[in-house]
Amino acid sequence: MEKRILIADTRNVFRAGLRTIFLDNSEVVHVDEAVTNEELRQQIKTRKPDFIVTHQSLIKGINEMKLLAPHTFIILAAEPNKNMLFTAYSYGARGYLSENTLPSLLLTACTLPLGDFLLEPAFTSWILNYTCSDILPVNNSTALLTQREREIFQLLHKGLTNCSIADQLTISEATVKTHIASIFRKLDIKRRPSGKSALIS
Repeated sequence: MEKRILIADTRNVFRAGLRTIFLDNSEVVHVDEAVTNEELRQQIKTRKPDFIVTHQSLIKGINEMKLLAPHTFIILAAEPNKNMLFTAYSYGARGYLSENTLPSLLLTACTLPLGDFLLEPAFTSWILNYTCSDILPVNNSTALLTQREREIFQLLHKGLTNCSIADQLTISEATVKTHIASIFRKLDIKRRPSGKSALIS
């Protein structure tokens, strides 16, 4: 079956790479591009693509998500976003993948049976933190933490990844891991906490 693909991303080089991946597939006959949120909306209405690959930065909210027909789109992300993931899944996305995903995974997501959903393997441990983690103890035990550990502890509660914490605090990811190990030991936490728990003062 011949398909029309719409690629939506702000970066020229990134779109060019995706274009090459899809045009190497014999089933793809045409690839359109959108650079802005407005172009994405317009292309969906006028070009009527069979499949859409869009970066999550161009999806401003549920209204944009509603424009994407179920089972016809994949969301790419630099950093995973829980709300975006759950919204995309509920609106029938084929997948939620890293912007650095393998071409084979991207093509696999495009050919999944209706109703199936592909989550980027690198995001698996991240999403499990929200669904399988122990609840952090709500007491005064954070008095045991250093100031830096308190900062990291609060960012953990917000659901940030190790990489995001490192970027925000301008430290290495290895240092973040060391602090987290210390926090878990001091607070007797068995697993990484999920976001949205009440912060401990």
